[in-house]
Amino acid sequence: MEAGHSTQQHSDLAVLYPRSKTLQTNIIEFFIVVVHICLRFHRYTQKSGPAQFVSSLNDSDIKELRASLITWSKSIQEEITTLVAQTVETEAKSNSAFRALMSSSFNRAYERQKQITLHKLWNRCSTYDYETPWRQIRKAGNTCLYKQLPEYNQWIGAPASESLILVGKLGYGKSVTLANIVDDINLRIEPKTSGLAYFFCRHDLPESKHARTVIGALVRQIISPLEHSLHELKVLDRYNLPQLLALMRHVVPSQYVLYIILDGLDTCSPSERETITEQLELMAMHFNVHICISHRLEPGTELQSIAKDFPKATIARLPNNASDIETYVDAQLEAALLEKKLVLGDPTIILEITKALLDGSQHMFLWVALQIQSLCMMQTDHDIRKALTNLPQDLSQIYSQILQQTKLSDHTLRSNMFKLILAARRPLTLPEMREALSVTPENTTWDPSKLLNSIYPALATCGCLITVDEEEHTIRTVHPSVNQYLLQPLSCDLSKIADWSEEQNHFTMEDAQKLMSLTIVTYLGYGIFGTELAVRLPVIDVGSTPAEIIHTLGAGKVQSMALKMLRSRKQTNFDASSSFAQNSKSPRPPSRDDFLFQHYAKLYALQHLSELPAVSCATAENLLRMAKSGAIIVKSIEEAIGLLWLMLRPPGRSDVFELLTHIDFSTVRALDTSTGPNLVYLFSQLFESAIVNGRTQAIKYLMDLYDPLISKSPDAVQPLPNLAFPALRDFYHRHGTNSSQYSHAPAMVLFGYAPICDAIESFQDDSLDLLLSYGSFDLNIPDESTPLSVAIEMENPRALELLLSANRTAKQPLTLKTAQMGIAFATELGKDDFILLLQNYIKTMYPNAANHDSMTKFS
Repeated sequence: MEAGHSTQQHSDLAVLYPRSKTLQTNIIEFFIVVVHICLRFHRYTQKSGPAQFVSSLNDSDIKELRASLITWSKSIQEEITTLVAQTVETEAKSNSAFRALMSSSFNRAYERQKQITLHKLWNRCSTYDYETPWRQIRKAGNTCLYKQLPEYNQWIGAPASESLILVGKLGYGKSVTLANIVDDINLRIEPKTSGLAYFFCRHDLPESKHARTVIGALVRQIISPLEHSLHELKVLDRYNLPQLLALMRHVVPSQYVLYIILDGLDTCSPSERETITEQLELMAMHFNVHICISHRLEPGTELQSIAKDFPKATIARLPNNASDIETYVDAQLEAALLEKKLVLGDPTIILEITKALLDGSQHMFLWVALQIQSLCMMQTDHDIRKALTNLPQDLSQIYSQILQQTKLSDHTLRSNMFKLILAARRPLTLPEMREALSVTPENTTWDPSKLLNSIYPALATCGCLITVDEEEHTIRTVHPSVNQYLLQPLSCDLSKIADWSEEQNHFTMEDAQKLMSLTIVTYLGYGIFGTELAVRLPVIDVGSTPAEIIHTLGAGKVQSMALKMLRSRKQTNFDASSSFAQNSKSPRPPSRDDFLFQHYAKLYALQHLSELPAVSCATAENLLRMAKSGAIIVKSIEEAIGLLWLMLRPPGRSDVFELLTHIDFSTVRALDTSTGPNLVYLFSQLFESAIVNGRTQAIKYLMDLYDPLISKSPDAVQPLPNLAFPALRDFYHRHGTNSSQYSHAPAMVLFGYAPICDAIESFQDDSLDLLLSYGSFDLNIPDESTPLSVAIEMENPRALELLLSANRTAKQPLTLKTAQMGIAFATELGKDDFILLLQNYIKTMYPNAANHDSMTKFS
């Protein structure tokens, strides 16, 4: 019985039996005892009755076998317990490792997803590279003079929000000072309780002067260290300025101290500057924000005038930088001598140079740097001493001197380079500039022989007024004042200028924009762009260095081939074709990848066209093909205006609106969408842009194109073949003739509301004069904002004179009632000059007016 029970409890040993030799031995011994017991009972049954009775009286062997059976059973049980425990432990370890692996994998996936979300949130704030401008400026020099200012020390330790404006004259080194302040604050603050954000507006990058770019970059820097507060935020597709401020309020702790450094604010447009200032003031209202801004102190400008724009800020003039100037002069002259850029015959001249530079610097680092480079271009001690006795007094004079020292064989090349630099939406790289300069506007036949062999001789024609960034290999002017010098009109009579090349040094921004637009349109019209049959592979942006290396390798191969051919030409068995074949085993025609300017041209073509240049190249078909293939994508209202302007050029297209699929029109008020996506809105924006920017040639073109539509009856304009957009004509027929909203001013149907007022408010008198010459606009608008009231309110007397003289062409000249309302409005504002102009108009135009006497009470 006991043997059976013992054996039964181990009936499931099949699983554990193979795992242990000890268990196997114990089980065998157990069953050996069982066999002995069975054998003992078998022998017992074979005996006779008396023998069985005698044998039953002695069961010692049975007891011995029973004890042995129990012993082996316990051994088996102990071994089983041990094996089970080991199995459980092994399985526990395996499960623990698996759980740890799964947990680690989950944590990594969670962290990766969190980082993706954070980067998406940061990119929604800004993708602008704010570090590179600071790094470029920081390398220009060191200074600690700002620490001498008590206003600076008070500002940095202020317990509440405080704003500090550091002012200095042109060329003082304000940007370098603020770049050093960024370093100083970064070393002072405690990252857990304070944050630092900075932004340097670049004069050669229009994007950096937009309010959304500035505030977005600042907000990104502020929230980036506060990752723990960003985990559960929902990432929006786009953040406008109020949403950026709300994001900060959600993330930034109440006791957190923010330091904001902003340089170049005075280079932004007035509207963008006002928006930036408003946003900074809102930040200061909700957070403990310490703001430091640089500001240029113009000649004759007092600190009190700056205080009007920043009433709550502390304004401090940067200290005398004579010691820094002296250190800078010594360092620059030493470097010029060591690098043999400055070569002297008489070593004592170096002392004369040092004294002259220190005496004439007027605290301007830029003046010193340019003057040293100018002296390095001189060949004799006599020339150097002569230059020292008549040093330029300001930057404009030294710019003129540097350009006159440069020997030129082609003034047009230098002028075009300056124009392309000033018009570029971002600095062009060396290969891009090389290709752009090789383009002949309006000639869409590509000629490789016209490609500049090297860009560096062309760069040398500009002297030291342009610089090539060593990191990005991009070209830019050395200072914003160079742009101002190039764009300013000549101050003297050209007939008295001995060197007529001075005239080539000056141009208008419109000239620069026209050249860039013509260059892009011509370049993209070569015929090899936008003809792709296969899907374009994504372009991986790894910077300009690889392109520079490839270009260098290509140039080196050409030089090697030329050298080999030169050395071999006198050999009797010289074969130029075999020599060329050895060095160029697989000649191929140039592909699209060889044209590096195409990346800039395709990205910014429509933005340049939005400046409404006088494009005379008939390449609309090619650009339209590129837009349809996705090589050029319209993503903004600005780019849509550029495309619309190009398609309005002959022969004109009416199917461009199918390309406006990437623009978000949800926030744009449209008058009608049945003729296309915000058709009238886009056209009105195009016309308004031409007016407020003074593009008179564009205004005239648009007026000549559509004046017959708004000045004739619908029946008369139906057969006109020169209407580029029949949809606009149809819209006018449906709304311009039946809608009372537009019946008083048909020009507004196509040109937007109150273009006359736009010209007055933007002080574009030439635009206003041109608009009035067509006589298509009603000056007696039944609205509070009449052209007269706008001219009076904006204090634009020239505009009022043009309005009053418009009766010579206007279909509806100013009525007596409109003029009298203007007098009443001018009287209310106390504008005596405008009252007099209006009174003279009434006396001339309405001498027999019944209320002429009552009109005199306004005088």
